[in-house]
Amino acid sequence: MGRIEVDEDRCKGCEICVSACPKKVITLANRYNRLGYRTATLREHEPHASASAGKHPFLPWRDHPLHEDVAECNGCGICARMCPDVAITVFKHRIEGDRQQGGSDGK
Repeated sequence: MGRIEVDEDRCKGCEICVSACPKKVITLANRYNRLGYRTATLREHEPHASASAGKHPFLPWRDHPLHEDVAECNGCGICARMCPDVAITVFKHRIEGDRQQGGSDGK
């Protein structure tokens, strides 16, 4: 499981990360930064985001399905690598149940 943090002072809302995200869990926030741009955010952090079948209001070629499970960010880091403003930091979280349970090999 992963999450992102966006440096709102650096983000210009170019939506490259939104397009690059393989899980489609990044969207633009409904708030503006100090420069007047809408910044990127995970859908789970934006409760008022429009969930109307993933339709982009002005650019229909950007339509994509919205995921019901917003915790699907896997921390792959593609959004951070694609960000031209280096505004995204990706964190991966270990889930306790995902550890391999194995026997002791004596080492």
